[in-house]
Amino acid sequence: MKFFINLKKTISIAFAVIMLLILFDVLVVQNFVDQFAKKNFPLPNFCLLLIGGAFVVLLSFAGVQCYNRFRARLDLWICKKTVIVFSALLFALQLFIAYHIYFLTGWDAGLIGGNAMHLANGVPLDMAYYSQYPNNIFLTFVYAFILKINQLITVEASFFSIVIVQCLLSAVVAYLVYSVTFEFTKNKPLSFFAFLLYAIFVGLSPWFVIPYSDASGILFPLAIFKLWQMAHSAASKYKGYILYALMGLLAFVGYKIKPQIAIVFIAVVLICIIKAFFVSVKEKRVLFALSKISVSILAFLIGTVGFSLILNANDIFQLDSEREFGIPHFLMMGLNEESQGVWNENDVAYSASFATTEERNAANLEVVKQRIEQYGFVGMTEHIAKKTLVNFGDGTFAWEVEGNFYQTVYPPKDEIISPFLQSFYYSSGENYSWFLASSQTIWLISLFLSLFAILYIWKHNSKGTELAVLLLSLLGLILFETLFEARARYLFTYVPIFIICAVIGLYMILKTVKAKGEKT
Repeated sequence: MKFFINLKKTISIAFAVIMLLILFDVLVVQNFVDQFAKKNFPLPNFCLLLIGGAFVVLLSFAGVQCYNRFRARLDLWICKKTVIVFSALLFALQLFIAYHIYFLTGWDAGLIGGNAMHLANGVPLDMAYYSQYPNNIFLTFVYAFILKINQLITVEASFFSIVIVQCLLSAVVAYLVYSVTFEFTKNKPLSFFAFLLYAIFVGLSPWFVIPYSDASGILFPLAIFKLWQMAHSAASKYKGYILYALMGLLAFVGYKIKPQIAIVFIAVVLICIIKAFFVSVKEKRVLFALSKISVSILAFLIGTVGFSLILNANDIFQLDSEREFGIPHFLMMGLNEESQGVWNENDVAYSASFATTEERNAANLEVVKQRIEQYGFVGMTEHIAKKTLVNFGDGTFAWEVEGNFYQTVYPPKDEIISPFLQSFYYSSGENYSWFLASSQTIWLISLFLSLFAILYIWKHNSKGTELAVLLLSLLGLILFETLFEARARYLFTYVPIFIICAVIGLYMILKTVKAKGEKT
């Protein structure tokens, strides 16, 4: 038991140290280095953080005063039904905005969307791309299925149908943000604040008009955690087994959409196994604890094997396995000094020049070795600092940075609303700086407040295990993005978890201030 408690505290300390380094990088180092694809925010990051911090302080003070005065009414008004209604309203607002700012993009998102349309219409696909990046096959299948359903309803398929699904997933996540936050804090106003923070920052993000894994994967990390949270406290062991199985299947789907999504599942598995051996002392309890997580792992493997069998039986996808880019390729690209770890055309061409997987992996690993030796300790530190800025220094998550981003911009739907909304979300718009400033401010304050979430582990043993899973997930995500290809949008699916940790941090700050006030 003592080992497990110390492990949770160790995770919290590691998270605090890493987040402090990230904040130092974003607030200080960014002023002295040339960052790849750096956004020109209206104010320096430190100023934006101060503005965000002042706003949170004022809002907290006003919120506490309001809650003390109208506590009974607020506790009655803020409930699950209310949040469900607001989630539905968020969905409607997202669709309204998406309808007026929607456009077609290029890069991978456009390529996968085009192939999904071909697949839905039975047109043969160019398999060169999927042979190199087979991880995007599943998403293509999913999009093709959505487009087919769209064809049944409206005759002509439209990519906007995928946008609708992405907005729906986002609305579900909004509710989950409230639900998970409440499980930790038991504080309805703060949990609703988490909902509003998500709604403004993520729910109204323009990324939902881009049919791709970043928006499509938004549901899975938090849903995986929520299923485990429910299974963890399930009254019936059979219900617990069912929830664990669903968690494994959801982890499989999430992993196929975006590999980083599996990190939260890995964190759950690790914590469950460690807890089984160091907390569930008796042999029967250990076996019972391990059997539950084993069901989840088995469900994940069944999904993986099942999809492989379906893929192999499908004549449309005839992949050349020798063309696949493996982990060494992405590790090599993550070490590219010229592009600061971002996608690099020369690295792609180099990997593609090898005929077999074995030759490619060996050559990639050799380049990895060479680049590490060339960097040295100081050079590697500088590279990681720049790469961290690429990943964490942009609260818009690299909006409009990808190549051929505004591939097809449609005429405005009207003369007033469309131009007005586009002026905030399009880089050519006169109000674009407001989008940049607000996104960066909320992102910085979320990173800062999440630091204080570690206090929860030190003061709440019962729910500390669950928070340790969230913090371990974020540590795993940070490690993943530090090692492999960098891009700010790769963090997007985990932003709901960052928000929850930030509000838990705010909760701990308010509790500490209240306790000190009562003493004096």
